[in-house]
Amino acid sequence: MLLVFLGLGVPAAIVGIPWTLLRRNIRSMYRWGMGTMRLGLRAGGIRVRVVGTQNIPAEPAIFMSNHTSNLDPPVLLPAIPGMT
Repeated sequence: MLLVFLGLGVPAAIVGIPWTLLRRNIRSMYRWGMGTMRLGLRAGGIRVRVVGTQNIPAEPAIFMSNHTSNLDPPVLLPAIPGMT
């Protein structure tokens, strides 16, 4: 999992950050980041099952995790509906 994050995340940041600044659009960088997290979870053999998405309000909301482990961000971020 760490190899995927380093192997894809670092090049994506090196290319993506300047690209985002030039275009002034964060969508491509966001997609690269979410894709890297999903691939990292898959490489680590971690399966995520999301239930209760019908309870998420339509208006903006703040999502928080209890940080039981360092896996919270890569598991939680791709599961949050929103920018695709």
